[in-house]
Amino acid sequence: MPDLAPLRERIEACLDEKGVVRDEASPLLARVRREMGELNKKIDGAVRALLSKSAVKAALADPNTRRRGGRIVLSVRTGNAGKVPGIVHDRSNTGETLFIEPREIVLPGNRLAELASEERREIERILLELTRAALDERPRIEAACGRLASLELALVAASFATETGARCSPGIRAPRLAFSCVRRDIRCSSRSCARADCARSCQSTCGSPRISTCS
Repeated sequence: MPDLAPLRERIEACLDEKGVVRDEASPLLARVRREMGELNKKIDGAVRALLSKSAVKAALADPNTRRRGGRIVLSVRTGNAGKVPGIVHDRSNTGETLFIEPREIVLPGNRLAELASEERREIERILLELTRAALDERPRIEAACGRLASLELALVAASFATETGARCSPGIRAPRLAFSCVRRDIRCSSRSCARADCARSCQSTCGSPRISTCS
């Protein structure tokens, strides 16, 4: 079986079990995400400080923050827009509510948008490198898939033969895989067929399970 351990280790070092690119996949990505985390905390703190002001609370149609275009906004009644200075990103369908990004978080929000773009570019670069590495190993990957497919087919055939006592017809060409001994219910098979009665002699002839390929 081709040794694909180096490729697997490289992929696992960059991607988690859900396929998300890890922070440690590159120094740049780790730095960008760290700064993004710090900015998010700064923005959250500024928003909480705003919401603690009675004048701002009175101007809101909804005390919960929203997002418009990836930016944090407050739901402000149209008539009270002057009480929450900032950038208007959207208006409700009724026209009674404006979604305003407070000016206190505009600059941090701009920087956060820049970092998000930088993060996307770095993730794309990492995934592209992994794709190229996998393509370089394509012949070995295809060879491994072919051998695993042959092995699975042989195991299924041997299992069926063991359960039903089936034998191959004498004229059938010998399979490419010959089992001298395998685990569980599938005991063994000769080069030309998988025989259920081989199981009884297998224990005395095979010291440990082994599988060999035949040309």
